[in-house]
Amino acid sequence: MGVFRPYDPQEKPTPGASGPAPSDRSKGKGAPTPTRRQAEAARRQRVNPVLTKKQERERDRAARRAGQVRAMEAQDNLPERALLRDYIDARFNVTEILLPAWIVVLAVSLLGTRWPLLVEISVFVVWALLIVAVADLYVMWRGYKKLLATKVPNASTRGLFMLAVNRALSIRPWRSPAPRVKRGTKL
Repeated sequence: MGVFRPYDPQEKPTPGASGPAPSDRSKGKGAPTPTRRQAEAARRQRVNPVLTKKQERERDRAARRAGQVRAMEAQDNLPERALLRDYIDARFNVTEILLPAWIVVLAVSLLGTRWPLLVEISVFVVWALLIVAVADLYVMWRGYKKLLATKVPNASTRGLFMLAVNRALSIRPWRSPAPRVKRGTKL
């Protein structure tokens, strides 16, 4: 018998279409039918699970992190920001060595009572490094603005300078988002 076509009396029924085998009917489902109260409670548990405080915090933290990642990706995918990240990652920045240099100077300054001359020399080295870093940031910013004008015309540079400074100051493996280009790559 056809469901979506006219009835044909010559057609023979297929063996699998007649329903389950008689032996299957005698087995049953193996458990009693749940009451309405049990079924509603199970449904409510699936929709709004009862969580412990720790599980609730973990779920909220994961949701917050996912929202932050989505917002950050939307903001960081602007072409001028991506170009800035690639430009900074492709060059060597003097500012990358400032943080380790300051840590070394701090360690040396603790030895000031033993070797005061060493402390004075390290302070002068840090000041010289800071002046070179500011000059390097100036050269980097001018080069980026020229590159931006050729690659993404009419793009705004608003807020990009501080992003550039922060990215240049951070040590390369700690940068977020991670560098996509190797050092020395031509853009």
